[in-house]
Amino acid sequence: MSVLKTDNRLAAGLRGVKRLAGRSLYLPTEAPHFQVQVNGEWFVFCAIHKNASSSIRALVEAGSSRGRGADESIFRFLFLNHLVRSRKEVDRARHVMVFVRPPLDRVVSCFQNKFIQRKGNRTIFADFKQVTGADPAQATFERFVHDYLRLCFGGG
Repeated sequence: MSVLKTDNRLAAGLRGVKRLAGRSLYLPTEAPHFQVQVNGEWFVFCAIHKNASSSIRALVEAGSSRGRGADESIFRFLFLNHLVRSRKEVDRARHVMVFVRPPLDRVVSCFQNKFIQRKGNRTIFADFKQVTGADPAQATFERFVHDYLRLCFGGG
């Protein structure tokens, strides 16, 4: 199942501007899809964070017919040159791939990384506070699962 956005005109315009600037308007809960053509065949990769995404980026760059500039970040390169922008681009691909981890492992890893080690947690901390009304710095694993994940993904 593809996670491609269908936007209103304003959101589509904002995404376009972000792409030109080498940035992504994908949210942490969205998975950008990257495409590359190798030997005449199209490949599409769904790059879910922490699920082989570094390897996917390296594969797309290695297969690219475009070179990445010495000062160009891999993210800018991918989003400007290889971002899937339509369902048609997915449909033309001979191979569409996604790599996944066991869900429980992913939940534990997320809590350890964002709530214990506190790496790159600004977005999830703000979201946690908005969803639960609680201070994310005081979150326990039980509260993360029961009060946050259940409300976000289970609907209440």
